[in-house]
Amino acid sequence: MIIGKLQIVVIPYLSILEQTAAVYRNIFAPYFGNDYILEHHSLAGGGQETQQTDSEAQYLHRRQQLAENWDAPIIITTNVQLLESLFSNRSAQCRKLHRLRDSIIVFDEAQTLPLKLVTPTLAALSHLASSHKTSVVFATATQPVFSHLHTQISNHCDKGWQPNEIVNEPLALFTPLERTEYRWHSPQQRWNWNYLAEELEQHQQALCIVNLNRHAQAIIEEIDNPDVLHLSTNQCPAHRQNVLAEVRERLQNKQDCILIATQCIEAGVDIDFPIVYRAYAPLDAIIQAGGRCNREGLLEKGTVHVFAQKMKVILQMEVINKLPI
Repeated sequence: MIIGKLQIVVIPYLSILEQTAAVYRNIFAPYFGNDYILEHHSLAGGGQETQQTDSEAQYLHRRQQLAENWDAPIIITTNVQLLESLFSNRSAQCRKLHRLRDSIIVFDEAQTLPLKLVTPTLAALSHLASSHKTSVVFATATQPVFSHLHTQISNHCDKGWQPNEIVNEPLALFTPLERTEYRWHSPQQRWNWNYLAEELEQHQQALCIVNLNRHAQAIIEEIDNPDVLHLSTNQCPAHRQNVLAEVRERLQNKQDCILIATQCIEAGVDIDFPIVYRAYAPLDAIIQAGGRCNREGLLEKGTVHVFAQKMKVILQMEVINKLPI
């Protein structure tokens, strides 16, 4: 059994942090008040003081005080905020460290932990669990395999890294949740943007995920439809939230909705398309893309098309000719 005085939900991206915070707030705020849930991230409490009323300024000041010590039963924060608290030598970041004792730390989308920081991060979490009665939970559909780092982590923490599965036979849980089928198109049959655009235009609602911002822009230019939506890290967080809100509204109202996006939509974003197109990528990214397809199980099976995009190839001789002599 996992028991803790404080629950800390750690989320990698602001886009899914805000949707998670909204769900928590809808559940708990009517019974325990707004201070029961505390969001702590770079954009929390933003706004210019000149545009605030006295009551708004007082509320913001109180939230800032709560954030300094994580003084709320449920904290929803980012990887950055937690890691800075664990490894910083500045008093402002370390002021909340005592709150981690006897707490539950839930890492949502744990596969997004920065690879360069995995060893010290896991060592610190192992130390919290073994010495300070902290429960650490990794939650993701694509669980990272960190067990091979046990010996390396043991150099920094006596207990190393020896996590336990919360449920027996976790793979058996995936069978009743098979809501999608994957169609793997041959890598030898590379799709150009025009062909992909024609494929997308055949559907009323479809999501296409590519690996680069410029690829997304190229597809949008090929589709002759001003209502096509775009989502990428080129947009600021507020704009991405507006796009996601419009996508959800269109999907709910059964309206036309074609969304061209990059990987920023894959991890945890709560949208449900009947069909998804995903450019070839690492397997965990393809699985995450599948999580946006038939997410609510409204269809017997959703379809995920995995395709290889046609790239411009420069002949080896042309490269050699450009080399300086």
